[in-house]
Amino acid sequence: MLKKYLKQWSKPQRHTIQATLVEKLNGVLNLQTHTISPTLPIVFDYGTIAGLPLPLPGLIHGSQRIHYYKKLAIDDKVDCQYCVNSFELKEGKKGQIGLATLLYRGFDVHGDIIYEMESVLILSKMYMERNLKNDS
Repeated sequence: MLKKYLKQWSKPQRHTIQATLVEKLNGVLNLQTHTISPTLPIVFDYGTIAGLPLPLPGLIHGSQRIHYYKKLAIDDKVDCQYCVNSFELKEGKKGQIGLATLLYRGFDVHGDIIYEMESVLILSKMYMERNLKNDS
């Protein structure tokens, strides 16, 4: 169902790490103000892939992993993009489910990778029928 979107990267979206964003997130997470949360990239916009109906309400978040190659700092500029890295159908207790693995990346202004994030989404049969009915 999502196979036609595999390995298609979204157009990069540039973000600047702003102190106000870091302070706001740290307040929610109860972290010290000078610390940048390792989960900060989750709040970035990663753009869209033409025709791909993600994210939509009703998806179930399975797991998430983040690997950093270097630290983020205030005023850093980060180019963010994502792709559907893999998709498979499995039999669940209530019928077929889809497992979509999304890969997110953040690059500095020189094109060097800062982090990679992998997120697994669980797509219920009802979700797939409603949102992916025209996909192959």
